[in-house]
Amino acid sequence: MCGIVALYSAIPGRIEPRLVEAMRDAMEHRGPDDAGAYCDQHVGLGHRRLSIQDLSSAGHQPMADASGELWVCYNGEIYNFPQLRSELETKGYRFRTHCDTEVLLALYEIEGEEAMANRLNGIFAFALWDRRRRRLVLVRDRVGIKPLYLWQGDGYLAAASEVKALLLHPAVPRAVRHDAIAEYLTYRQVSAGRTLFADIEMVAPGEMVVVEDGRVKRHTYWQLPRNGGGCNGQGAEAVGTAEALLEGLDGLMRDATHLQMLSDVPLGTFNSGGVDSSLVTSYVAEKAGHHLNTFCIGLEDPRLDERPYAEQVAAAFQTDHRHLVVTTQDFADHLPKVLWHHDEPLTHPNTLPIYLLSRLAREHVTVVLTGEGADELFGGYPRYRLAALLEDLGPVGRRLGGLLASVLPWRPANRWGKVLGALEHGAEAAIAQVSRHVAADDLDRVLRLDAADGLRFRQAPQVVDGDIVAAMLAFDQRNYLLPILHRLDKASMAWGLEARVPFLDHRLLEFAATVPSSLKVRRNGNKILVKDLARRRLPRDVVDRKKSGLAMPLETWLRQEDGMGRYLDMLLEPRARQRDYLDGTGVTSLVEEHRSQRANHAELLWGLLNLELWHRVMLEGEGV
Repeated sequence: MCGIVALYSAIPGRIEPRLVEAMRDAMEHRGPDDAGAYCDQHVGLGHRRLSIQDLSSAGHQPMADASGELWVCYNGEIYNFPQLRSELETKGYRFRTHCDTEVLLALYEIEGEEAMANRLNGIFAFALWDRRRRRLVLVRDRVGIKPLYLWQGDGYLAAASEVKALLLHPAVPRAVRHDAIAEYLTYRQVSAGRTLFADIEMVAPGEMVVVEDGRVKRHTYWQLPRNGGGCNGQGAEAVGTAEALLEGLDGLMRDATHLQMLSDVPLGTFNSGGVDSSLVTSYVAEKAGHHLNTFCIGLEDPRLDERPYAEQVAAAFQTDHRHLVVTTQDFADHLPKVLWHHDEPLTHPNTLPIYLLSRLAREHVTVVLTGEGADELFGGYPRYRLAALLEDLGPVGRRLGGLLASVLPWRPANRWGKVLGALEHGAEAAIAQVSRHVAADDLDRVLRLDAADGLRFRQAPQVVDGDIVAAMLAFDQRNYLLPILHRLDKASMAWGLEARVPFLDHRLLEFAATVPSSLKVRRNGNKILVKDLARRRLPRDVVDRKKSGLAMPLETWLRQEDGMGRYLDMLLEPRARQRDYLDGTGVTSLVEEHRSQRANHAELLWGLLNLELWHRVMLEGEGV
C-alpha cells in the first residue's frame, strides 16, 4: 500500500520536481517507509511507500525496467504475483527484485497494457510511463478498492491517490460541484465517477486511462457481471445445486483469503463479530494457526455493542483479541481529522470508529483482512428483503399496492414508507427509493438548488426478467459499494495500515453473479448462502443474530451538547447559513426540531454537518 502522484504535460518542460514532491508528501501517512520521485520533460511520478513485500531498498519507487524506458508508480498488492513472475521468467524476463511492482513492468513489456490489467488479481491503482512512446497509462483495480483521482487541464493531467495531493497543484480549483450536493445528501454518495470537488473526478473501477500525444482515451477493461438468473433467480444462468454452490463458495473463500495473506509483515483481521468478518477470520486462522491478531470496536450502548459476539469468535479460533470502545466524545474530537483524511464529506458515520480501530491495529500489525463486500454480493442489507417482497407480490400486486400508496400518507425515511413509496413508483424506481437516506420534502427545506436536477446523473437500475433482487444488488455494486471501499482505504491508510478484502476477489464477484437470487435473499432472510456456509464454521449465535453493521446512535449523539451536538451549532453560524447552496432558515428549523425531539433529522443533519465541515477543511483550508 502506498500513495502515488502522476503529472503529465503534452508541452515539454512544465513538470516541476518540487511540486511533485510536495504533492507526494501530502500523503506521507499512506507510505511512511520510503519516498521517491521521477521527472522528465513530460511526466512527474511521486511515490510514498508502505513496505509489505520485499522490505529491502530494491522495492523503491518509482521503479524502472532494466532499460530505464519504462517507469511505474504503484499503490496496492498483486496477490498472484509469484505465479505471474514464474510465467514471465519462462518467457525470458530477468527480474531484479522480489517485489510485485516489477511484475507490472514485465507484463506491460511482454503482453501489453490490456493483458497486464486483466491478469492481475489484487488491489491496485498505478501509473506506468512508457518513455519511448511518450505514453502514460493509469489503471485502477476492478472493483475500486484502491482510489485514484484525476484532474485535467489544458494539455495537462494530474492523478493521485488522494484529493488533498491534487489540491496542492496551483491549477486545480478548490471549488464545490453544486450539482452533486443533492445526490450526496440523499444517498450519502456521488455517482458517475464524480466527486464533490469541481473538475476532480475518479478513475472508475475497472478503468484504464491512456494519455498519448496530449490525447486522453478512457475505456473499461473489466465490468461487473450481471447478477441473477431470471425471475426469482431460477433462470438459465443459475449453475448447480445449492450444495454445489455452497462448496464453490467455500473453496473460493478459502483460496481468496489464503492468497491475500501474502505478506512479509505481521497481519491480523478486523473481527466485528458479524458474519462476514468472522468468516474471514475463520479462514485466516485456518492457515495462520493460534495467536492471530483480531480487533473490534465496542460501543457504550449495549444494544449496539458487538463485542460479545466478536469475543465468541476470538475464543473459537484462539486469537489474540483486542477491542476499542468509541464514545460520542471520541467521535466529536476526531471528526475534522477523519474528514481531512477522507477528502470528501463522510458517507458512513462508522468511518470514524474504523479510523480509530485502524490506529489500534497498526500498533500490532501492518496488514488486516476484513469482511467488506459480502453484503453487496450476497444480499446482506434489510432493503433486499423489500425487493424480495416486491417480487413475491408480482406485477398485479405491485400495481394494487401502488394504488393504495397513492392515497395514503407516507415518508421514505420510514421503513414501511419506503415499501409504499416503492410500490407507488414501480420496480425500477423502488430500488433507488429504498436506498434514500433523506426524504425529498426534507431536502427541499434546506437546499436552494433544484434537488431533482442534482439527481439526474444517477444511473437508473434495470430489472431484467423480473429479478428485482438481482437489479438491486447490481445497483448497489455500482454505487453503494464504492464509498464503503473509500471509507476502508482512507480510514486504514491514515495510519499506514493495509486493509484487504477477500470477498471482493474478482473470482468471487463472478461466482456471486451465478448464484440465484433465491439463495441470496428471501422475504424472511438475508445472505442465505453465506450464512449456510457460516453455520459450518462459526458459533451459532454469531450467525443467527440480527444484523448490526456497526450502527452509530446518531440521533442521541447529535443532541449531546458536549459531544456531537456542538457541530449543529456550526450549522447555525452566519458562515454556514450563507452558503449559496443552502437555505439557512430551513437548516435552523431542522436543528431546532431535532434538538427539541419533535423530529429525528439525524440522517440529514449528519450530511449537512459533514458538508459544512468539508467546506471549511478542504475548500477553505481550515486546520485540523
